Amino acid sequence: MNSHEPTPTNQILNDRRLMWLIGFALLTWVLAISSANTVIDLDLFHEMSLFREMLAIGQMPTTDSYAYTPTIDQVVHHEWGTGALLYIATVGSSLGAGGLMMLKYLVTFLLCIGCYIFAKKNGATFAIIAGLAPIALNLGGWIAFSTVRATLLTLLCLLIEFFLIKAAQNKGRWWSVGWLALVVVWGNLHGGVVAGIGIFGLFSAVHLLTSLIELRSIKACIRENVQLIATAVATPLMLFVNPYGWTYVPYLIRAVRMERPLIGEWRPIWECQSIVTPSLFVLSLLIALASLVLTVQRRVQTSNDDKSPQQAFVAKWKDLFFPTFALMLTAYLAAKHVRHVSIYAVTWICFVPALVEISAIGDSIKDLYQKYSRPLYVAATAFAAIAMYFSIEAKFWQLQVPTVDAPRLRGAPVYPVAAVDFLANNDFRGNLMVPFATGAYVSWKMYPNVKVSIDSRYEVAYPHGAVEENVAFYYAGDSWKQTLEKYPTDAVLIRLPSPIESALAEAVEQSETDGKTFGWKEVYRDESYCLYSRDSADGKLSRSQNPNVRSISFSKTK
Repeated sequence: MNSHEPTPTNQILNDRRLMWLIGFALLTWVLAISSANTVIDLDLFHEMSLFREMLAIGQMPTTDSYAYTPTIDQVVHHEWGTGALLYIATVGSSLGAGGLMMLKYLVTFLLCIGCYIFAKKNGATFAIIAGLAPIALNLGGWIAFSTVRATLLTLLCLLIEFFLIKAAQNKGRWWSVGWLALVVVWGNLHGGVVAGIGIFGLFSAVHLLTSLIELRSIKACIRENVQLIATAVATPLMLFVNPYGWTYVPYLIRAVRMERPLIGEWRPIWECQSIVTPSLFVLSLLIALASLVLTVQRRVQTSNDDKSPQQAFVAKWKDLFFPTFALMLTAYLAAKHVRHVSIYAVTWICFVPALVEISAIGDSIKDLYQKYSRPLYVAATAFAAIAMYFSIEAKFWQLQVPTVDAPRLRGAPVYPVAAVDFLANNDFRGNLMVPFATGAYVSWKMYPNVKVSIDSRYEVAYPHGAVEENVAFYYAGDSWKQTLEKYPTDAVLIRLPSPIESALAEAVEQSETDGKTFGWKEVYRDESYCLYSRDSADGKLSRSQNPNVRSISFSKTK
């Protein structure tokens, strides 16, 4: 034997080194995708404001106190638990923005590592998981790894659900207790619990049906699955364990059925601004479908002469039923609404690697992994270095609160930090008309001195048509003057450039030309926002240009 030829032991060690290197490269890619979105999420502010208010009054508020426009009678905030967690991570810990970033990366890496562990327990090898992981990361990571929205917590809960379902399939004893507890926690974190319950219902139906076919007796099927049946019956009851009681469930039903045409992430996947997401979605479906077809071809020759045709069919295919239907359900959700792409991506990376593993596609991937191990060393090293470079370049550790448009942050919210500071410095107290994306920030910074016209709670607090009216106002629709006078508005915050700013400026100019009083005047302007004040509003508001901008703070005080 050639002394330079590696022994089998050395080959194993080399493979392990390669595995660690590829694993490290994938984790740096997770960091790079996460650091591409370090802008603070706009929903975070109304979630934390609610928890701050709850601490102040000693109970969960069930009526709105942040808006001066009409709100619904019973406010059910399904993300109150997320707000509590975010508040504790930032204000409660005294870590501020640092606590928020640590929470983000902790949940993100737990999610990714957990998906790997589940896929491996499901039967996939490292080579297959590593080969498919970039598709899932790039498909769902851009919307999942936010800073920080409740969707990220839903994905972690979904992963835990898959582990509990796996325990149920393996006849575990305590999985049902874990699942019911998870539903309680999940239901108080995010409305994504509806998808989780739907997936569990799908699992229960598939499992009971296959069990009935195998046992050929309804009584025997019930005896065999009494724990699953009892758990399925108890599951929806867990939704009532929340601060709002029974009113939580009608709210969830209304929220799930509600159309949100003005919110981009609630549009179908083919309406994405980028072609990347729909393309990766189609590619992922093709891989799943091809692996299923090839697996069927491998198994079709297997005979089960000692069983009935129905029993033989179930015995041969039952391990494929739930993964297939779960993928179909989540793919449908993703196709219907972009925001659900991340749910599909987690489901896909949890189940598809095992399907690929037992198909001819898996054989090809493993052959390539063995044949090109040396180039993979180089590629993984370069990949990790590039991903780390982008992460450091993006300052992955730093929370961003954009105050101006930036090419790299295109599509991210721009916060009125300087405008709000101007109002605070002038001790403004009153009602502020705001764009949809800024209301929660204003409430976090200025409540109770200032109430807003709208915020991103949408159906949680506002009646049907409120958001549409707000959007029409800022687009200077035909009824913008009526909207301005309809509510007791003291000042208007305007994102620049905006049709309503042009309309207000024109109205002011026209009134001066005609010698009339329009009743509104511009009192503040910076690069991103301007403020118009009613003439009769607080006299302390004086004209200002570009005041000193303070950074965002997380404070216990209101």
